Amino acid sequence: MSTINNQTKGLFALDTVEDLSHDSAAAIQGGILVWDGANFTGPRRDLQASSNLIRQGFNDKISSITNNTQKTWAFYTNANFTGPFFLLRPGQGRGNLGSFNNQISSMRSV
Repeated sequence: MSTINNQTKGLFALDTVEDLSHDSAAAIQGGILVWDGANFTGPRRDLQASSNLIRQGFNDKISSITNNTQKTWAFYTNANFTGPFFLLRPGQGRGNLGSFNNQISSMRSV
């Protein structure tokens, strides 16, 4: 229970509390950070949901990634979650993507 302006409300009665999708919850926890440079350098984006990266302006530009969510994520070389992929577990990052460098086109939690 919370007391606001001398009113007592249950947690879910508060205006700022709502049900969140898994992707939205991941965003609140930190999201997926991607850089266009190796070793976490260069322009960075905080991606917060499953995505085809063409729409995000980061298609085939990712050179390093950090997973700051509580879910495992898959990163694919083709749009629509197809092609070769690799996984990052919660808290993992890769500063050097090797053969996946500048090849990532879509990503989603698994």
